[in-house]
Amino acid sequence: MNKKKVITIFGASGCGNVGDDLIGVTLKEYLEKKIDNVEVVLTQQHKREYIMASDIVIIGGGGLIYDYVMENVDNYIDIILRAKHLGIPTYMLGMGVQHVFSVEAKKKYEDAFKNLCMIETRGERDSKIIRDDFHYKGRLTTGSDIVFLLKDSVRLKKEHHDKPKILLSLADWKLGNDTNNKIDPKLEEDYKAYREYLRKELPKIKDDFDFIIVNQAVEDLEFSKELVELTGGRYEAFETIEDSKRLLDVYSEADAVLTGRYHGMIAAILTRKPVLAVSFKGHKQHYLAKELFPSLVDQTITVGDFVRERKLDSLCSLINSDKFGTSSELRKAYKKAKEIDLAVRDIELNLRFITSPESKQEEK
Repeated sequence: MNKKKVITIFGASGCGNVGDDLIGVTLKEYLEKKIDNVEVVLTQQHKREYIMASDIVIIGGGGLIYDYVMENVDNYIDIILRAKHLGIPTYMLGMGVQHVFSVEAKKKYEDAFKNLCMIETRGERDSKIIRDDFHYKGRLTTGSDIVFLLKDSVRLKKEHHDKPKILLSLADWKLGNDTNNKIDPKLEEDYKAYREYLRKELPKIKDDFDFIIVNQAVEDLEFSKELVELTGGRYEAFETIEDSKRLLDVYSEADAVLTGRYHGMIAAILTRKPVLAVSFKGHKQHYLAKELFPSLVDQTITVGDFVRERKLDSLCSLINSDKFGTSSELRKAYKKAKEIDLAVRDIELNLRFITSPESKQEEK
């Protein structure tokens, strides 16, 4: 048997966000299932030593394209350029764009992306930015979040509980922290009011519900622990990359979900749990609803409106609703996620060339 070829995925798995971990695990297992005789290695973006041992390099997925930390720009571009120097085919899969403001970063992305075999994105907004801002002329396909590939493997649960179970997975934006400037500081007043509203109102309803507090990112730890104290709820966290696969099982226990996390919203949709997604204007949750789940547009709300409309008072109506996206919307999201197969077929062709006797003879 031919020696297994190596596909290396560079991304944000293992960096403290369970959504990024689940993307990486899902992509790794999908490639292993679809492509014969390969070893798929999942690693972090700074581990350059893995490039030379690779036959294919993949960057992805998730919102890896941003410049509020310039080091991030240089990290991924360095992977692309090193792989290009070694003649290794390189792909970006499941890619999302957060924000790229500087002319310098846009130019760096534009120059580096010319060396890619293909880019597959998680949405129309991401594809538009890559086309328009980075002037990308190569092969570009629009998919959806890689985690939607798990649609058919989700175990749906509908259980009766003496008290309704509410799952909270809320993000801590660390406003005022100079190391994190991806959130507009003008939102600080609304965010402080939101946190105070939770502190005041959650203890009043703690006996009406059983709460599950899910910590989905390392920066949310302090906030999640506070939510446990406010609600008396059960705490759930995910210790390893592999453990991220348990996220959907935890969500399936709930009767309703209140989340500030993008993959919290996706987990609720996949497990068919009514969801209210609270964030800030222009967050990727809003784009997910707008592009793929229009029935949930009204379920994506800013922290300011969450307080002004006293949304905690309406948890009971959320429980008894069908606010988890329609079946046709979910089928569409899954179909879009399968657009990744265009890249898979291209990877297979490249691997075939690498392993062909003709190729080996040319190398000699």
